Amino acid sequence: ALSEVPMSKAVAGVRVGLVGDKYIVNPTNEEMENSELDLMLAGTDSAILMIEGYGNFLPEEKLLKAVEVGQVVMSSQCCLI
Repeated sequence: ALSEVPMSKAVAGVRVGLVGDKYIVNPTNEEMENSELDLMLAGTDSAILMIEGYGNFLPEEKLLKAVEVGQVVMSSQCCLI
């Protein structure tokens, strides 16, 4: 929102970890030591622009849930921006 880059919407980014069955948005380094997932998402309030990360052979359902959790937080961040 403050950059001179011509973007029509605000863009936000989040990191999602998975410890046990709990999805953690923007986890601490200590939480990431026990995480089965390290997923970085960037996007707007209505779209995901970038997904990057790795996981410990997770089922597709868990990965999709992590993307959903991250999108909800990114959407609220974009609205606040």
